[in-house]
Amino acid sequence: MSMDNNKMKIILDLDSGECEYASYFKSLDSSIKFFVDFETKFNSIYRYFHLNSVFLSEYFKATRDKMHALVEEESSEANEYSHCFFINFEGFKEIHNMSTLMILYTNFEALLKNVTKDIAYDFNMDIEEIQKDNLPYINGYISFLHEKFKPNFIMSSDEFQFINILRKIRNEYLHDSSTFIPDSMKKELLTLLNRKGNKMIIDDFFLEDIFELIGKIATQLQKSYLIYYANYKR
Repeated sequence: MSMDNNKMKIILDLDSGECEYASYFKSLDSSIKFFVDFETKFNSIYRYFHLNSVFLSEYFKATRDKMHALVEEESSEANEYSHCFFINFEGFKEIHNMSTLMILYTNFEALLKNVTKDIAYDFNMDIEEIQKDNLPYINGYISFLHEKFKPNFIMSSDEFQFINILRKIRNEYLHDSSTFIPDSMKKELLTLLNRKGNKMIIDDFFLEDIFELIGKIATQLQKSYLIYYANYKR
């Protein structure tokens, strides 16, 4: 399948989103590298997410139009082209959505790890000492930061539950190449997102919610770190 040059040019010349910044997180101190790095990566992922969504929308519109034209012409290429179109339609969206989710989650986990390492150093601790009772890494980081930053950084039970479900989804995808959320997690996610019904898929709306949630937690973490930084490191 090929897209005509005009369609491709429309996508590549898009002004909207090229330097788009997510409003969900902003670094407050340029001297604190891990928050600056997180903001940079967070915004890059956000732009990738939105621009790729536009690209796929335009791509599928162009290829759908061509498929319909081939069918109307009763072209010998119609069957093969249609088969390829539907494979791409499902596959590209799944790859786009799941890759965005995994990269976003990994970036957030890296931020928690970097902040944890920094604080652990102040207490002459190695990050390995923070992992207790075979907890998932991210849970160990959160538990440690809750203790050191209290009462300023306390994730709500819903936020903590959400992050754990994201971790499980990421693991399901990495280990089993699953593009569907397991049934055991759907009910919890629907409740946390205040959504009705019983169908839970990873789509643009779901991912926008995740950007907002992770940005909110990262903002709270940054503010807590700055309070700690002012009281301890200076």
